[in-house]
Amino acid sequence: MNAKKLEIITYSLLFLFSVQYFPLILQIPYSFFNTNFRHMSIFSQKAEILENGAGFLKKEPEIGFVSDVTDDEILLKSDPIMNFYIAQYALVPSIIKKGPDFAYTVGMFDKKPHTEAGISIFKQLSPNIIIFTRSSK
Repeated sequence: MNAKKLEIITYSLLFLFSVQYFPLILQIPYSFFNTNFRHMSIFSQKAEILENGAGFLKKEPEIGFVSDVTDDEILLKSDPIMNFYIAQYALVPSIIKKGPDFAYTVGMFDKKPHTEAGISIFKQLSPNIIIFTRSSK
């Protein structure tokens, strides 16, 4: 087989391949500009839940943060750290600090939600995201 025939066969196959997938190629720009990618991530969903349900906390200078991960496990798992930063991102300009010693505390749990000593449930935003407030003594 000479080089000219091989070239014609190669270009013919490439053309047929591109014609077959041409509709898919055209969908790429359409889907990119018409898809709301914010709703595709669980982290984005958590941030949106906090923004919508706990927006009033943005007036607080400092907000507490609790989760179901102990200090010993915090470096072994990435989700609790991500949850902390999601809360910080969603509630800017407030500062998120670890612990329940604040007027309001955000609880983001991966397992079963629980209440820590000295705080009570103020508002449950989802099964795993809860806003706590200091219990009156």
